[in-house]
Amino acid sequence: MNENIKIVLRPIFRALSNQGIINPHTPYEIDLMLAGVKPVAILPIQAINSEIKNAIENGVLIEFKSIQLENRAICILSQPDKVEDAEEVYDRMYNEGKNSYPISNEQKAYARIGILLGYTDRDINLDMKHTKFIPQRVLNLIMDIRAYARKEVMLSQNPKID
Repeated sequence: MNENIKIVLRPIFRALSNQGIINPHTPYEIDLMLAGVKPVAILPIQAINSEIKNAIENGVLIEFKSIQLENRAICILSQPDKVEDAEEVYDRMYNEGKNSYPISNEQKAYARIGILLGYTDRDINLDMKHTKFIPQRVLNLIMDIRAYARKEVMLSQNPKID
């Protein structure tokens, strides 16, 4: 998108991104990780492109762990100062280690994972409480528009970006 158009649309992006968003960083995790504004990401292995590999080799990003699941392979990436958060995400989601919660506290665990992945409280609350009432096609459209808006706001607030 043209930079002048982005500047004009910035207030609209802010308004749209303030609301809760389901999977608020999808499909922009890579852009946000490279810009340093997303703390931890879980990506499919095939999403690890040369730009991400270079960032890992140069210490800009940390490849915490690659995991082979039943039907797919994933990679957990973190910012260099968020490795402990990546470890906690791994423990809670895949390892059932020291940071996991009993099933009775599943909602609390889900919210904690969202926070570690950089989601806002509004994102987490929307996802847990309201998605069952919204038709999937509408939900997908809203999610796409708001995710793009959130990415633009996060990138515009990052001091690393001009």
